[in-house]
Amino acid sequence: MQPSLSIHLAAIEKMKAFIGTLQKERSNRPGHGYFVGDPDGLVHSCWHIYEMERLLLRVNTLRAQCGFGTITLDDLRRVERMAVGHSDYTHKLALYATELAEGIQPIP
Repeated sequence: MQPSLSIHLAAIEKMKAFIGTLQKERSNRPGHGYFVGDPDGLVHSCWHIYEMERLLLRVNTLRAQCGFGTITLDDLRRVERMAVGHSDYTHKLALYATELAEGIQPIP
């Protein structure tokens, strides 16, 4: 069962605030400015990896509360790629992450 629109919009705003907090703390984290490669040959900044891991934990916690199974980091990266390049990246990422948390498949 999908949540009402007002509950969905409130959940998006909470997710956006969570992401915003991660972004504001970025420069204070160890590893800021460092990059690492992944098994697929992609290079990620340490702050990006940290933020995606925290976001994945948040989404999976919310999914568990709704009785849904966990998603993977690849699932989260897929929806993040849908947000990249938008002037409202944080809002788009929050929208797609909220939809994943609510068991909705985000559509680009």
